[in-house]
Amino acid sequence: MTKKTKKTKKSIPKKQSKDRDTKPCPYPKKPITYEPFNQDLIFKKPIEILIYIYNNEGKSQSSISKQTEVSYAHFVKVITKLEKSGLIRTERLPRDRIVFLTSKGQDLALSLIRVKEVLK
Repeated sequence: MTKKTKKTKKSIPKKQSKDRDTKPCPYPKKPITYEPFNQDLIFKKPIEILIYIYNNEGKSQSSISKQTEVSYAHFVKVITKLEKSGLIRTERLPRDRIVFLTSKGQDLALSLIRVKEVLK
């Protein structure tokens, strides 16, 4: 019969805290900076979406989000806000929604197009 021998762990001496304090950090800490609030997501994209709907009325939400290069999740939030404000209306399909401008939305989209033309 063989006896199992227990393996003993060798104790490794711990470094003193003085050593840690004196060595420079290989990755210097950078101060946390905050980017200014990106207003494009709030103002630019809904304007682009309104103008796109004005020029291409009767398209589905998924096709509009792809054409305007907006993530579908963000697009749904924008569409919901535009619908609550009375600028658009949607008709439900089995798997998607068709988007139409209201008269208020058409007036606003036309005004926005004119402003963009003046600013060019």
